Amino acid sequence: MHVVSPADGGTNSTGTVAVSGTAEPASAVAVFDGAGQKGTAAADADGSWSVTLTGVADGAHSYTARATDAAGNTSSASAAATVTVDAAAPDTSIVSGPSGTVASGSASFAFSSDKPGSTFRCSLDGAAFAVCTSPRAYSGLAEGGHSFAVYAIDPLGHVDPTPASRTWTIDLTIFSDGFESGSFRSPEWVVKTAADGTATVQPGVGKSGSYGARLSETATTGSLAYVRTTVAARSDLTVAADVDVVAEGATGGNVPLLRLFDPSGNRLVSLYRQNLAQDKLYVQHSGTSVLTSGRLPVNTWAQVKVHAITAGTGISTLEVLVNGTTVYQTTTASLGTAGIPTIQIGNETAKQAFTLIADNLVVTVPG
Repeated sequence: MHVVSPADGGTNSTGTVAVSGTAEPASAVAVFDGAGQKGTAAADADGSWSVTLTGVADGAHSYTARATDAAGNTSSASAAATVTVDAAAPDTSIVSGPSGTVASGSASFAFSSDKPGSTFRCSLDGAAFAVCTSPRAYSGLAEGGHSFAVYAIDPLGHVDPTPASRTWTIDLTIFSDGFESGSFRSPEWVVKTAADGTATVQPGVGKSGSYGARLSETATTGSLAYVRTTVAARSDLTVAADVDVVAEGATGGNVPLLRLFDPSGNRLVSLYRQNLAQDKLYVQHSGTSVLTSGRLPVNTWAQVKVHAITAGTGISTLEVLVNGTTVYQTTTASLGTAGIPTIQIGNETAKQAFTLIADNLVVTVPG
């Protein structure tokens, strides 16, 4: 009495197992998996027999057979043929990666399968699935919604029919002014005024929408007007705002448009319009003031943008743009390495006459 198939120590990937062998011709054969009988067959005139088992569960199975001849004599059990059934598809899991809303244009996903030795196929934003390995990293992603999906293929070729997936949204704006609320939102904005200085959000004065911020200071002793917001310190950020210098002060003074501070409160960058100086814009940084090629007439809206990378002494980057045109750029600034958390509009120096309207101030980080 012999079991000749399946081969001992083999693997089955379908869950259908054909058990076959040889016995005394015309005998009745019973097939067992362990102690449980799973099927019967009749040996033919040559002694060959076969039983096909379907729906066999995943795992190890040990098949034996016994033959009973016409006189009722039953043989001892055959030698066992052990086979491992692995018919289930793998299950894929995403172990880590972005979700929700993030302020980064880069993403890295780690994933795994419950079947050791699996390979993977990945898809970003609905593209065709392609071979990938964990972790799978992406960079330079645009703002907006994104999706990632991955499925496993196990060593036997089974494919996970339900890929694991993740969605997330990239929003590189880490702060927006909120002026459309009709006020300087607390605690996002800290408002500082003194004497006859004023800083308010008013209807009908903004560049767009219904509201804008109006800051005004006079030459009166103690007059002061500025507002600040603080974000998590970043080593690379861009601050943009629409500004309109409604009134300037005396010769020698200036109207600050944007000022950036380090975590210790030290002023790193000041973009300002010099009073009565042919509308010239200057940028102060690294202990010096530099004339830019930008100009801003009184009572004229302009978008000003400052991009700073705080890489250290003599190796920091500073860019200034006016209405989308670069008016100043350097890669040798000294802006420290602590990053920039604080942005200001207005002037923390008292008794400097000006009236400034600002709107659409946003702080963004690189993708």
